[in-house]
Amino acid sequence: MNIFNQILAGGNAGDHHNIRRIVGNFRLSVNYQLCLSNCPENPAKRILLSGQKAWNIICSDFRNDSDFRKHIIPCWSKQGMVLTDYCTSLARTLHAEIIQLMEGGVDNLKQGMDSLCRSVHSYDSCFIMKSHEVCGVKAAKFLVRLTHQTSHALVELLDEVLGVKDLPRSCLDWLVHNYASESSPRGIAKRMKAVGEASPLLSLFVLFFANSIFLR
Repeated sequence: MNIFNQILAGGNAGDHHNIRRIVGNFRLSVNYQLCLSNCPENPAKRILLSGQKAWNIICSDFRNDSDFRKHIIPCWSKQGMVLTDYCTSLARTLHAEIIQLMEGGVDNLKQGMDSLCRSVHSYDSCFIMKSHEVCGVKAAKFLVRLTHQTSHALVELLDEVLGVKDLPRSCLDWLVHNYASESSPRGIAKRMKAVGEASPLLSLFVLFFANSIFLR
C-alpha cells in the first residue's frame, strides 16, 4: 500500500494526469503477470504471481467500485504520505525483522516467524487505523479486506512452496476471523484484534522468494 500511496500522494485524484498514472501502473502489473505466465512452472513463479494479488484487487475496485473511486482514491491522493509517514517507525522495524529472518535461512524460518508476524500486525494496525482516522470507514474496510486476502495467499505459499506446516499461532489465528463487513470503528478495531498477532503483507514476498531459491 505504501507504493500505491506514493503514486497518489500530492496529486488530485480527479485530474487526468493522476488517472493516467494510476492506469499506467495497473497496465504495468498486467504486462508483468503476462510475462510471468510464459515462464516455466516453479515456486518462484507462483510467489511472484501471488505478489501481484494486491494490485489485482486494487485494479478491480478502481474499475468496478464507485465508492473506491469517489471516496478512497481522493483521500489517499491528499493524505497518502501522511499515512505512510505516520507508520514509518513500524515499517523500519518490520524491514529489520525481514532482513533478520532472511539472513537466518530456511532452517531458522519458524523461529523468526512469530516475531515477524507480530511486527507485521503492528504495522498493519497502524496503517489501517490511521486510514480510518483520516479517510473514514470505507478506506479502512478496503484495507482490512485487502490484507485478509493477500495474507491468506501468503500463508498458503508458505505451506506450498517452503513446506512450512506449523506456523506460529500468531500467524494463523487471524485466518478463522472475518470482520471486514463490520463498518463501525469498533468493528474495525475488533477485526484488527481478531487477526491476533499478524496478517502478513506483500513485503514478505521478498523473504519467501529469497528463501525459495535455497530449496531449488
